[in-house]
Amino acid sequence: MKRSRWSFDADEGKESKSKKDGGGNKGAVAGEKKTSGGGVATNNGGGIEPVARKHPLVTGCKGEEDWEGLTEVMTQGEVKGVLQQLCSAVSYMHSKFYFHRDLKTSNILVHKSGKVSICDFGLARKFDSPLRADYTQMVITLWYRPPELLLGETTYGPEVDMWSLGCIFAELLTLKVTFEGQGELDQLDKIFSLLGAPTEETWPGFSQLPHAKTLSFKGRTKSKLREEIPSNSFSGKTYLNATGFDLLTNMLSCDPKRRSTAKEALEHNWFTEAPVGTAVKWNFRSGGEGQ
Repeated sequence: MKRSRWSFDADEGKESKSKKDGGGNKGAVAGEKKTSGGGVATNNGGGIEPVARKHPLVTGCKGEEDWEGLTEVMTQGEVKGVLQQLCSAVSYMHSKFYFHRDLKTSNILVHKSGKVSICDFGLARKFDSPLRADYTQMVITLWYRPPELLLGETTYGPEVDMWSLGCIFAELLTLKVTFEGQGELDQLDKIFSLLGAPTEETWPGFSQLPHAKTLSFKGRTKSKLREEIPSNSFSGKTYLNATGFDLLTNMLSCDPKRRSTAKEALEHNWFTEAPVGTAVKWNFRSGGEGQ
């Protein structure tokens, strides 16, 4: 599937429903106030586009392909190379006080040279410090949506992008969606079944979230994430050593305050230890300029 340099919708980030990634966010931003900084990305010089142009990995380029056509197992070095590029792009975006709010594999473009780029800023907004309390929680495609939004949180910031990036990280390793829920309740069940149900000890303030008061996730407090990610090369799949797994668990922290920032992720020891990050020589299924 070919993607243009920018993927925008004229209706403030509305997108069509896609069964491939858990559905879109059509109408999700209805009633949400736009910031004075022009938070919605447009292709007419406003919003995030002028900022994004200044970072080579936040824009697409000729010869790129949609990630969805890629299914080959990667080495740990190749996974590291891809994630390092994504963290660099997201860190730059966050440093300019913008967050994407819909990071997922189908919003990442890849080039035969090994370069990856983030696209589709239809749900992007400019965030403030201190954080605003009037954002909608109905953003980010379901399978990549963090638990705090599923539980009704409306005060949030760039940490929501880091959850999505953690889901992408795990997907690079397993070649399958990490949390493939069929609805919001099922999505929460998938998350807590794998990572363990939160408590006030593991996630201070969790019980005060709007939807947490009416839901119960008792009896599943232990994480099973390590069982899903191979720890050595004997499995024949992409493996992740202990240092890399530490980064993954930090990115997939249910408590948003304990979740790694993009800058912290880039500074993690995993990126400096062997094997070093390498470029992936993508083999696209479809023909076209990407080959």
